[in-house]
Amino acid sequence: MCSGIRRLLSSLIHAGAARQLSLALGVVLMAPCWGWTQSGELATLAGKFGQLYREGRYAEAEKTSEEIISLLAKSGAAKDLDVAASLNNLGSLAYAQLKYDTAETFYERALQLCEAVAGPGHVDVADVLYNLAGLSVMQGRYERAESLYQRSLKIRQASLGSEDPAAADVLNNLGFLYLRQNKLQLADQALRHALLIWQKHFGSETAPLAAVTLNNLAVVRFRQNGFEEAESLYKQALAIEEKFWGKDHPETTTTLRNLGEFCRAQGRRDEAVRIYQRALAMLEKALGPGDALTRETARRLGELSAKTEDSAPAGADRLGVYQIIMVRTKSEADRLLERIKKGENFDELALAHSLDPTAPERGYFKAKTGDLREELRSRLERLDEGEVSEVFDLNNNWAIVKKIKNSPQQE
Repeated sequence: MCSGIRRLLSSLIHAGAARQLSLALGVVLMAPCWGWTQSGELATLAGKFGQLYREGRYAEAEKTSEEIISLLAKSGAAKDLDVAASLNNLGSLAYAQLKYDTAETFYERALQLCEAVAGPGHVDVADVLYNLAGLSVMQGRYERAESLYQRSLKIRQASLGSEDPAAADVLNNLGFLYLRQNKLQLADQALRHALLIWQKHFGSETAPLAAVTLNNLAVVRFRQNGFEEAESLYKQALAIEEKFWGKDHPETTTTLRNLGEFCRAQGRRDEAVRIYQRALAMLEKALGPGDALTRETARRLGELSAKTEDSAPAGADRLGVYQIIMVRTKSEADRLLERIKKGENFDELALAHSLDPTAPERGYFKAKTGDLREELRSRLERLDEGEVSEVFDLNNNWAIVKKIKNSPQQE
């Protein structure tokens, strides 16, 4: 694609993104240009890295990227842009594993090298800016994210053309950013523009990022009460992902979870449970039962599997009603709690900021406290009706909960 760093796999969807109701924030992986033309060993390692990343084998991919850096150093032929490529890839691996501070360090180092060697308007700089912007979204730094995305978009459009797929990458993620802020009209415009570019270049059935955009558009339509179109968009996205990744790949689980939440919201609880069971089986196989996403999916499945309040027999332990806001960083959670204490509406903050699957319904959920994880149950049991918790660690994220209604067992 360019003289210094060539794109190995453009905008792969990372596992971290699957922890949200929406799907976006792919990462750009880079391969050292010198390695492709001069070293068979380096080219082999670069190809191996991409394959391991695609398969979600992140620990092995990290070792391979470190081998690339070591080989470049020993060869004496490494260029700064070659090193930047590997630093970027290490950042992407940390990003995929939710190690955001580590990812930021690697990305910043890669950006400094790219700008120093190639100049601030080079397309490789746009790739690292793109990754940093996605990281900023996950950290809740939305203004910074929008600025970085706009810089990346400007460079890509100037270098590659306004209708190039690389520009669609950025448009999709800008749409996701607007969606996170509940700016639905702006989100719809950016996402539909991105989708048109994907379909123009790749057709409607093969591009994995078309699936990402379809998924995000489904969330927009869901929030706008366009339920029939939302379901159709989710199913289109899932079909594309299954064709590209395979039916049992963990990259499909975000769309599955979204579809499950959609079915639950439509009162199709049994269907939602089956979908979540399928997603959980994939995650347990690929990531293990101890992974945060696996645990979160298991928790949500447990909530969906519980009997509803209306179906419980007389005298049974009925479900309590609660709200939750979940974000990535403690600093963002602290800011949101301060806003709640100053009188801002919990419902609107949950809708705009929460990463929990309940966000489209303003964070509301029903559960028996006995069915919840200990750290969540202990917080809820301390609260009176209408009371809001302090910020606390939950599944490697940070949460705020509110008790709406006590269960009869506690009354």
